[in-house]
Amino acid sequence: RKISIIPPIVDTVNFKPIPNTKKQLIDELGLPKNSIFVGMVGRYDLQKNHKGFIKTGKIVHHKFPNVHFILSGRDVSSTNITLVNEVKKNRLESVIHLLGYRENLADIYTALNIYVSASLFGEAFPLVLCEAMACGTPCVATDVGDSAYIIGNTGKVVSPNDDYMLAEAIISLIKLDSDELKKLGTLARE
Repeated sequence: RKISIIPPIVDTVNFKPIPNTKKQLIDELGLPKNSIFVGMVGRYDLQKNHKGFIKTGKIVHHKFPNVHFILSGRDVSSTNITLVNEVKKNRLESVIHLLGYRENLADIYTALNIYVSASLFGEAFPLVLCEAMACGTPCVATDVGDSAYIIGNTGKVVSPNDDYMLAEAIISLIKLDSDELKKLGTLARE
C-alpha cells in the first residue's frame, strides 16, 4: 500500500513528429520515394537481437521488396563485421542500412513507418518504444519487460525469439493503408 510506481517519462517536446525526415533519409540513402522504413535503434548487443531482426527482415522483404530496414546504435555500422556478415548471409545488403550512432533519434523514429523492438530478454521499461511512439510511429515489439504495457492497443506484441511471428506482426502493419497507420501512430503518441 505504500508503493507507487512512477514509470520513466519521455520529453514529448523533443520526441515528436518531425516533418520531412522520411524524405531526408530517402535522399541520404538514395532510395526510391515509395520505400517503407522499418527500423530499430539500440546498441549492438545479444539482448537487442539484431540477428533476429535481420532474419525477420528477410521474411518481410520477400513479401514487400520496397521495405528497407534502418538500424542505428552504438556498434551498428559497417565496421561491425559480425553484423555485416549476418546481413550478407541473408542477402539483404541492398535493404538493410547500418547507420551507426546518431544523436537526434527523433529524426530516425519519425522517418520510420514502423519501429521494432526485437529484444530477447533483459528489458525493463524500454524507453525506445516510448520515444518512437511519442514521434507518432507505431511499434512492434517482443513481449519482454513492459513492452506490452507500453504499446497497449497501438501496435503489435509477439513472443520473443520468434522471427516468423515478428515478421507477421510487421507485415500486418505494412498492410494497413496509410490513413490507418497514421491513426495508429497518432494513438501511439497520445
